[in-house]
Amino acid sequence: MMPRLAQGHEIVAHHELGAHNTIFQGGHLMGFIDWDDAAPGTRLRDLANAIYNYVDVNHWANQAAAEQARRIHLMGAAYGWDDPIAIITDARGRCTGAIKIFAEEVDWMRQRAQELRLALR
Repeated sequence: MMPRLAQGHEIVAHHELGAHNTIFQGGHLMGFIDWDDAAPGTRLRDLANAIYNYVDVNHWANQAAAEQARRIHLMGAAYGWDDPIAIITDARGRCTGAIKIFAEEVDWMRQRAQELRLALR
């Protein structure tokens, strides 16, 4: 049975799990903070986000694909996820959606930048 808070989705996902939102004390996990983006979601999306943030499977890591694949496998296995390829598929889809969002932001700023500068004077 799915929790009511999940509104028919698999879980209530944090959507931004990472070291920047994790509290440790004495080497022990104490909890997670910054639940502002929590919403109904999937285990896969939250896991993909956590892998991106916790184990640096991203473009900033500057690591070989083999090392990043090892990290995906290890974190997925620790979580109990047996389909590491689905993690990459989900992450790629998320990035593709982000392209559209950021393109809209860039277009908006192009259109409004001069108007905003004038209004700020």
